[in-house]
Amino acid sequence: MRQHRIYHEGPLEVGAVVLLTKENSHYLAQVVRAKTGYLITLFNGEGGEYSATIQSIDKRDCQVSIDQFIDRSVESPLDITLLQGISKGDKMDFTVQKAVELGVNRIVPLLTERSVVKLDLKRSQKKRQHWQSIAISAAAQSGRNRVAVVDPIITLSEYLQTSENPSVAKLILSPSSDLGFNSVNRNQSITLLIGPEGGLSDSEERAASNVGFNAVRFGPRVLRTETAAIAALGLIQGIWGDLGN
Repeated sequence: MRQHRIYHEGPLEVGAVVLLTKENSHYLAQVVRAKTGYLITLFNGEGGEYSATIQSIDKRDCQVSIDQFIDRSVESPLDITLLQGISKGDKMDFTVQKAVELGVNRIVPLLTERSVVKLDLKRSQKKRQHWQSIAISAAAQSGRNRVAVVDPIITLSEYLQTSENPSVAKLILSPSSDLGFNSVNRNQSITLLIGPEGGLSDSEERAASNVGFNAVRFGPRVLRTETAAIAALGLIQGIWGDLGN
């Protein structure tokens, strides 16, 4: 039976006894119904994972002993950054979750001209923390031992003013483009820009093009923002990454 995987923020080493967070303790005690002696897997995002045994547990506290380090990785050979226009409600949650499952390493939530979501500083910070927790859960579920980073929320115009490695392949979906994904040269580092529900404005697409984003055609149909991100990431991993291998 596959062991439950738990993210632990902090150092891990064989022989140590670790006190898990209240959230993880509650999950193991109340949801998993784990008992003393139960085997779990821990990871801290630094690579590899650890087999551990529960020494004591209740709904608030769980102590585990770390038994073995396992040098295991299922990371994609691609270094993918997703620039995602913020969508409403659980659509953004879904996008973050599935993007992490598909191997994305960095997610930048963007406010754009057509963004429906309006956030002040306090709500922006809470949203980022919420999406980061989703990224952690998705890493645990999908077997990843690295955790994708969710950046602070930023406007697209502010992002386009930042410097980026010129060797990165920068892609934006456009139904009017004559360039398909198969026409793009293979690259280990990819930045994918996806607009919100209303898409990107013409001026935003031009601004992205001016800093090196290449418009690629993604079939004849118009996709919802959450569908576009996941479908494009799947195609990228299928063509240049590790899906289908």
